Amino acid sequence: MGTLVEPLYDIREPAGWVDRREVSLADESRHADAPCFFLLVDYQENVRNDRIESYTHTVEKINDSSRIEDASLYLRELHSEGERVIFHGADIIRNGERFSALDPENLEVYRRETSLESHITNQRQTISLSIDDLRVGDLLDFRVTITRRATAHPLWVKHFFTTFWLTWNCPVVRQVIRIVNRSDRSLNLHHHRIDEGRPLDDFALLKPRQEFEREYHELLPKRLANTAPAWWWSDCLQVTRDQTWQQVSRHLHRYYSEIGVLDCQIDIDSVDRIELNGDRRKDALRIIRFVQNEIRYRGQNHGIYSHTPKSPLLVLKKGAGDCKDKSNLLRALLEAIGVESSLVLVNTDYGKSLGELKPSAQHFNHMIVRVSIDGADTYYDPTVQKQAGNFEHAAELDYGFALGLNEDGEDLVRLPFDISRKVFVLKHIFDFRTGGHNGGTLSITRKYMAHRADDVRHRFASQNLQRLQEQYLENTRDDTELELKVISPVAVVKDERDRNILVTREKYRISNLETTHGDERIELATRFYRSFPEPSDTRFPAQITAPGAGEHHIEIHYPVKPDVACSAKNFENSVFAYKDRVWLEGNVLRFQTLITPYREIVDRGELSQYKSDVIKMANRSLNRFPWRVEAEADEDECLRQLNKTTRNVLIWNVGLIWFVCLSLLLWAIL
Repeated sequence: MGTLVEPLYDIREPAGWVDRREVSLADESRHADAPCFFLLVDYQENVRNDRIESYTHTVEKINDSSRIEDASLYLRELHSEGERVIFHGADIIRNGERFSALDPENLEVYRRETSLESHITNQRQTISLSIDDLRVGDLLDFRVTITRRATAHPLWVKHFFTTFWLTWNCPVVRQVIRIVNRSDRSLNLHHHRIDEGRPLDDFALLKPRQEFEREYHELLPKRLANTAPAWWWSDCLQVTRDQTWQQVSRHLHRYYSEIGVLDCQIDIDSVDRIELNGDRRKDALRIIRFVQNEIRYRGQNHGIYSHTPKSPLLVLKKGAGDCKDKSNLLRALLEAIGVESSLVLVNTDYGKSLGELKPSAQHFNHMIVRVSIDGADTYYDPTVQKQAGNFEHAAELDYGFALGLNEDGEDLVRLPFDISRKVFVLKHIFDFRTGGHNGGTLSITRKYMAHRADDVRHRFASQNLQRLQEQYLENTRDDTELELKVISPVAVVKDERDRNILVTREKYRISNLETTHGDERIELATRFYRSFPEPSDTRFPAQITAPGAGEHHIEIHYPVKPDVACSAKNFENSVFAYKDRVWLEGNVLRFQTLITPYREIVDRGELSQYKSDVIKMANRSLNRFPWRVEAEADEDECLRQLNKTTRNVLIWNVGLIWFVCLSLLLWAIL
């Protein structure tokens, strides 16, 4: 007989552990000015060792037709291996009367690969429920339970993790959170909220056989400042299984060892696509580049493979894998030449806040590799392409905190990242010596370092060169507002791969200046300051977006020395330093600007000084200079002027002599 497959959904009453809550319809007119609001949001979790039941009960008031479309459709992606949906009811309450809108004919199951465009498959299925005849003024009373069973997956249910958000896009009259811990492990409760921009956190431990319940009333939409850190949490209650980071590290390492993905031996000489010469450091870099560039990214985030790497031999054979597969292959290949390395977990979205959260393996969404060679550790992301730089000049990864997987367990560490490192130098050279009174040339050199060099190298390798050259030309026209004709299109003129420095150069002819810049002045902005926002809401810290220092040089060559004012400005605070200088060297006018960030977060107490300095920086960002200066007379003209002057002097002198002689003659006669 075949195995009976449990259906993905069912319709029945809630289980006995659920506390059913009544809703007062007297509250339905409380927020009439909102397009919608919730009279009730009720979350209940029943946590067991092998199963988790999540009950949700919401009662929503529809005040505007703009909300009907979204409220009429329930979608839920399911892990078909161990997740099921139980519908308890979907009632419409209209004019005090209740009737069911849960029509079994409106329940559908779809197979949607929502991340296929990103080369990721998850083999999940989607449950869809449509609600018919929902109208403005209706109340929608919806009740559902999601059940999750433990599977062979290393984390699924075994490592409980959930976040209950306490900030909504619409008002909530009443929100209830209830957690029943029927497992044999304690749960951490982390209650986080923002009060006037200040994070407030409290923690509690929910022991086995205990329950937790908390109610929240009149929750209004709360907006974080758009200049707040991207990983800044809004109000929430986060629940994790009680453990340490060392336990998480040890658990996953042990699991990987037990299923054999860490013990795979690779004969490095049999990999014909890697050429080694016996130098450990250079061979290690060749292996890193091979995995980054030659093994295609393809994710299979379903079953155990959502958190488990595949065999390195299989990944090598297929020539494809996701971040876990590529990381483990890199580790195995480095091991084959005697270079120590470790798998490392990071979060690319909120990894910088991990140090403030309770430990959980569910916090991570990406895997990288730590390479230990000659007593130094360097972190590499195997999914990055076209990376360069030896171990001393490799780009640092701005992922925040990381957790290495180790047999003995490791603690959470902060990845090294020098935000003050110079990563970009821009140089504009204007030459008006040979363009006459209506033109000249413009040469632009861009020097990229570290991660900026990696990004631009990949850009030049992966995009159509002609289109890329057109984009550089368009950007230069926008920056300078000049009429430009290409002399030499942008091209890579130097790529120092060991030091990871890439240089591009382009050259243009300037024309029609009389029309475009009749005031005889050109304006060119230094745009680095845009990475330093000016927060309007000072209740929150601000995040800058300058991952490295930038430098801008402008040179203007004139036929004669221009009459311009020189200046200099320096200021510094705890977040960044700014320097600029304008000076003359013969017939060359020079501008130089250097902005160096010290850290990416501006605390609330520093905002006043920070904003003042950003304004000063913005006021200095526009560089103005003349394109035409009064030219000296040419040599022939100088000779003509000299001859004319000499002739005039000679005539004057002859006249003077005749006058003197005549005077003497008259005096003698008299």
